[in-house]
Parts: sequence; C-alpha cells; structure tokens
Amino acid sequence: MTTIIVLLILAGVAIAALKNTGLIGKTKDAQLKSLKADAKEKIELAIIEVQTEKTAKGEEVTLKTLSENLSKINNDITADDYTEGAEELTGTVISGSKTFNYSIDKKLKVTIEDEADEKAFRVEAPEITYETVAVNTTKDATTSAPADSIPKGTPLYINIVAKLEGQACTVTLKEDSTKTAPYAVTKNGKYTFTVKGTYNGKTITGEKEVIVDQFNEPQFVKYDAGTWTQAEINALGNLYNENSSHAASSSLMETFGGFKAGDSRNDSVPSYFNNTLYTPAYSGWEILTSEVKNGKTYVTKIVHSGAPENYVHYREDGYRSEWILSGGTRQTGYSVSGKSPRKWDMYIDNSQSSLISEVHAMTYDEAVAITGNTDNTNDIKRNTGACYYLASAHYNGLRGAYIGGHVDYSCYRCLGVRPVVSLQSGVYISGGSGTESDPYILAKE
Repeated sequence: MTTIIVLLILAGVAIAALKNTGLIGKTKDAQLKSLKADAKEKIELAIIEVQTEKTAKGEEVTLKTLSENLSKINNDITADDYTEGAEELTGTVISGSKTFNYSIDKKLKVTIEDEADEKAFRVEAPEITYETVAVNTTKDATTSAPADSIPKGTPLYINIVAKLEGQACTVTLKEDSTKTAPYAVTKNGKYTFTVKGTYNGKTITGEKEVIVDQFNEPQFVKYDAGTWTQAEINALGNLYNENSSHAASSSLMETFGGFKAGDSRNDSVPSYFNNTLYTPAYSGWEILTSEVKNGKTYVTKIVHSGAPENYVHYREDGYRSEWILSGGTRQTGYSVSGKSPRKWDMYIDNSQSSLISEVHAMTYDEAVAITGNTDNTNDIKRNTGACYYLASAHYNGLRGAYIGGHVDYSCYRCLGVRPVVSLQSGVYISGGSGTESDPYILAKE
C-alpha cells in the first residue's frame, strides 16, 4: 500500500512538472496548428480543382465562382453566399474534430481563422424541403405530365420549388449556374440541380436530380451504320441517283438517293409528298420488336428511327419495286432488266456484327404489326413525322406509311426507306436507359 501511495505522489509531481514546463499546452498547440494546416490544404486543393475545370472551359475563376463550387468539390467545406464586390469570401471548413472559419481574398489567398461554432452550424442546420418537383408544359406546373405523352418539339419545363425553414431556396442547373428553374428541356434524360438556402448566416447546399421521360421518344439503341463511301455508292450502279431535291420523275424511276459520299447512314433525309418536304423527327436506331423473359429484355429487331435514304417509285404497280427493295427475294417474276436487287449489308454495324442476322427494308407486315391496323397512330415506331415506302407491293402502287402514321399505297413519289436489322437469338439489353443521350446497349448471351 505504501508503494502505491508513493507512486501516485510521484505521478502527480510529474504531471505538475509537465504543466509548469508547458509541454501539454505545446502539444495541444501543435495539434491545433496541424489541423489548421490540413484545413487550409483542403481549401487550396479545392480551389485548384475549380480553376482546372473552369479554365478548361475558358471561364474566369472569381470569389463568386468559388462560393458556388467549393462545397461540390469537398463536403467538408461550406461557403457563405458571396456579395458582388466584396473583398473576400468566407465560410467554414472541417478538419479532424474541429471546424474552422476561413476567408479567401481576391488573389485567392486562403486564411484559416478561429474555431467555428460547430454545433450551431452542423447539428442544428435543417434540411431543404421540396414543395414542387414537376415536369410539364407550363412553367408553374405542380404535377408532372405522364411518361411518353409529349411529342417532340413541345416545350417542357422542370419546375422546382424548394425551401429552407420557410424561406425560398435558389435552384440552378448544376452544370451551368446561370440556368435557373423553371428550366426548359428538349429531350429526355437526367438533369441535376444545385439547391441553396441560408440558415443562421450559413449557406446550406443540396442537389436535386430530376428524370425527364415525358417526351414520346424512340427506345434508342446504340448502333452505328457508318458513313457512305464513294466505293459503296459506285457499287449501287444505276440504282443510285443523288437526287438532292428529292424529286420524282420517270428518269429517276427505281433509284435510291438523298445521300452522298461522307453522309452518315444514321441520319435521316427528307421525303417529298404532295409538294412538301417532310423531315423525320428522329435519326438513329430504335427497338422495333422485343420480348421480356426471365427478367431480361430480348431484342429481335431494330429499325432506323427515320429514313436514311429515299426511293423513287414511278409506276402504278409495285411488284418491280418489291423485287428491288426485297433484295430479289420476293416477286422474282418481276425482275427488272438492267437493274439489280438492292442489298442492305452496308447498314451492318461492323463493331456489332456478331449480333446481326441480316438487314432488309421494312415491310408492310412489319409496319402494320406495330399497332395491329393501318390507321393513323401516335406510335413513333411507325409515325416518323415523314413518309416512307415499304418493301411490299400493291397492284396500284407501292405500300408505304404516310403523315399521321397510317399505312396505304401510292406511286409517282420520292419517299424514304427504313432499314430493319434482324438480330441473332439471345440478344438482350445489357445497359443504357434508352434515351437519345444514353441509348440501350445490346449484348449476346
């Protein structure tokens, strides 16, 4: 027992000696200095990242720029709202268990100041609430339009009303802070907004992601049919005439055109109908037929979303044209002297050739199967906003799809043609969301 008492006395003497020499105080000071250095480095690295991003876009980095971006780079940093013309930007930064105030001057010099009241800033700060998140045709809408209900070309607006403790928040597009809600959009996709409010003099920042799926768009597929080469055009022989005016005449009968060397086979060309040029609403490729099995979507056919070329049919029966358009597989008794059946292999995506069975021009049966009838339709698999021929004859002309999406027949016209790609068994959707900016990705089992 005596020994224990002596040791306790000695320990007390040692601690007192440390206090007298200031060693404990010096240790605390060193720790605080280290935390401040770490805090300063966090801000300086965030500034460098903002400078790198903005300079690459040719934009100037100002204190206002930093106030809008520092917290996006590092969640430990918050920035107060910047008042135009102010000499410095202020805010707080977390380092270890401490929260420090900081300031940045116009030369972007960082100064770490005294320790902030962490409880007031971090513990008691409320969350941003959202009164309205809507996508519709009016700027002040409070509810969203249904998916796939809005035709392309109709203005749509993302409306976000956010509040912090009853006070309105600012809502800006994340990638461009000059764009505010309500925000006009022209295509489906994901849009992210930065939302800011003020509480106890501090800026509270959040993000809101909005998915726009209201536009009636095709189910886009990642597919590249390449560009026309002069050699490919030469191989078409007398089946080709550039026909840039999209005219129809006896001299152009049974020719393909609307394109030239260097043109993309993914793009659409106009068709000429009743003295009016109609351009398809979309280019690219979309799903034509598919089925869901065991939780996977298997795709059997894809089709051009518009029409990448035109065909001139200039007679009252369609049998010769069906022979040409079908690649010589149908109406073989109507073969045309001096003409060759059209081949469609140039529309194969060489990077995905293992997925492809064959390519052909869309037929009457395929067009009618989209809706089950020949009537007008809003289904954009058939209603492209333009007119196109089908590789199917009618005794008074060639079958086709026309303005409004109805299926009929005609002659003496220059209309589009839509290639269809038949896929191998077992091709399924492996990724993407099916939008124009994020098309479905196909893979094979």
